[in-house]
Amino acid sequence: MEDRLKTKKYCIVRGCDTVKKSRNDNISFHKPRNNDEEKYQWCLALKMKELPHTPLVCHKHFLSDDFIPGNGLKKYLKVGVIPSQNLPVTLKTSLTRDLNLPKKRKERLERRNAQKKPKLEKEQEIVEENSNQREYSNLVSSPVHVVDQTGSNEQTTAERDFADDENQVDDSFNEQYAADPIKKDQSIQVDYQKSIISSLCDSDENLKTLTGIKSNQLLNMLIDCISDLRKNKKKKTIQILSIRECILLTFVKLYQNVAYPVLSVYFGLTSAMAKKCFVRTLKELALVLKSVLRWPSKQEILSNMPKYFNDYKETRVVLDCLEIPVKRSKCLKCRLLTYSNYKSRNTIKFMIGTTPSGLISYVSKAYGGRVSDKAIFKHSRLLDRMKKGIDAIMVDKGFLIHKECADLGIKLIRPPFLKKKSQLSHTEVTKGSDISAARVHVERQIQRIRKFAIMQGPLSTEIVPYINIIMTVICGLINLYSPILEAGKFL
Repeated sequence: MEDRLKTKKYCIVRGCDTVKKSRNDNISFHKPRNNDEEKYQWCLALKMKELPHTPLVCHKHFLSDDFIPGNGLKKYLKVGVIPSQNLPVTLKTSLTRDLNLPKKRKERLERRNAQKKPKLEKEQEIVEENSNQREYSNLVSSPVHVVDQTGSNEQTTAERDFADDENQVDDSFNEQYAADPIKKDQSIQVDYQKSIISSLCDSDENLKTLTGIKSNQLLNMLIDCISDLRKNKKKKTIQILSIRECILLTFVKLYQNVAYPVLSVYFGLTSAMAKKCFVRTLKELALVLKSVLRWPSKQEILSNMPKYFNDYKETRVVLDCLEIPVKRSKCLKCRLLTYSNYKSRNTIKFMIGTTPSGLISYVSKAYGGRVSDKAIFKHSRLLDRMKKGIDAIMVDKGFLIHKECADLGIKLIRPPFLKKKSQLSHTEVTKGSDISAARVHVERQIQRIRKFAIMQGPLSTEIVPYINIIMTVICGLINLYSPILEAGKFL
């Protein structure tokens, strides 16, 4: 029986095809000693820049006098021997590029598209079949279509009326979309049966409880924006859910933080399709709502100044940080970057900026909990948006940015520190109380953000990559809420 090797052995010399598959093969491999000078000589002989980790060279590249004489099957090299036979002539420094490579890539792409086409057609057939089954179930369950089981083959009056109405709808549908087949494909989704959540969200109160969206009017506005966004896209995809249900699915996930299998039950999808719909709609909502997060002008801020800022009218932005717990990662580097000494756990941190009236005007990117408030502030470059000697920033004691603001002539409004004093003076206590009463509005906006269950954490590893988009969507929606201050609280 042939004694085969577990791993084949190959000669490293370029152009040599020697392979040892069995211990019985009359082939011997050799490598240099653990000597830098000898390894260098082997590199020169083999025309290589450096030797691989296991530099095996077969017996064909040595003279018969290079081996120690013996009758055994295994051959041993003499000390200081260097390969000298059947060696490459030139040093291989670069790879030769295949001129036909672009053509080959194009052919591979065409073959892949040809393989995907039957699969897409099959998915389209499944979607149409499901649509037909739902329409049939609605038809059977409707009391209009209950037929008398007397053996009569004649149509009832209700059936004839339904058939006439159906033909009229089909004719009007064909006339309306005959010139635009793309529009016809996009409108197929309107015929799908309403999901459980969609039927429950008919009232504003239920809509707010399930999704965090305040009213159906706001929901319809988002539907119109997403509809216009999808019409402008060149790539058309099959829509299993309507735009309304896509938005409801996304906000149910954000506001209730339910798992994808639960969403699949609510909306009649698989878990994978629920996740795909969530991610896609989330990105579309971010494109729509990021325009709501804007940096207002100084005149707009002064015209909407609350009474609490009567002594701090120069305030341009009120800053605070928000930390969201995340699940502990298996990666040690990720755990180090996200560990927060303040929270004593792994978190992700955002810096939120609001105007004095409470409108969210700035949202930073996500940072690990290890990063300080000062580092996030410096990286945000908010000072570049300020005007020297005119604007001021209001922060809490955690922002140690006095030097950065002083260098650019920006006033910093912050509660006084105790430092080496035994207690604060009466003036300092009053000032700290006034500042706390003014900056409490940013805390109220952060409280609104935390009402979304997904922001309470801990975030899973599959949600963390989308956390910046999620924060944009939530903050944009909050800016469309009613103001946190009543009309009589402004100057």
